[in-house]
Amino acid sequence: MIDDEETLLNFPWGRLSFNLTVEYMRKTAEDSTVNFSLQGFPHILVCWALEIIPKLSESPNGIATRIGHRSPRIINWKLEQQPVWTYLQRNYFKSSDFTVIPFTPTSDELISPNFQFFLNDAPNEVEKERSEETEDENDKGYEEETVNDETKKLLRKEIQEVKKDLESLKNTVEKGKNEINEEEIEQEQNAEELEQAIENEKS
Repeated sequence: MIDDEETLLNFPWGRLSFNLTVEYMRKTAEDSTVNFSLQGFPHILVCWALEIIPKLSESPNGIATRIGHRSPRIINWKLEQQPVWTYLQRNYFKSSDFTVIPFTPTSDELISPNFQFFLNDAPNEVEKERSEETEDENDKGYEEETVNDETKKLLRKEIQEVKKDLESLKNTVEKGKNEINEEEIEQEQNAEELEQAIENEKS
């Protein structure tokens, strides 16, 4: 495998490490071991815990603060200090209201190549989210279409009103021009009559 770069890069290392971690933890739990160490990158387990155990991030005693909803999920959490195991055990894991919610993939995770190896584990949840997203998109599209139709109607109505106002303004301008022309003609006639009267007096 090492000699084949494409096979090496496309191999589901995340899936393999996940299975090994689960198997290791299962055997440890069966042996009733109190403490054990995880090698590699155990921080991701802390991230998973924060995602599925709401109490860990609830105020006022939460140990972490959600600062985003991006992918990968590990960048969405901020811990002010390293929590002590005895504190976690007493206030969370042995609490009467300790609850765990399903871990459901996000839209970005669903299209991620690395996540495809996990889809068979929870097809119902994945399909449910896909279905809900599709329904939301359809509803959103219908709402946008309805809003666009209403907007178009209002615009048409406003355009008609503007056309009427413009036509009225044109009529007013034309009427004003006609009145001005009539006044000019009348003034010219008066001037001619005045000149004629002056000429007559001179004669």
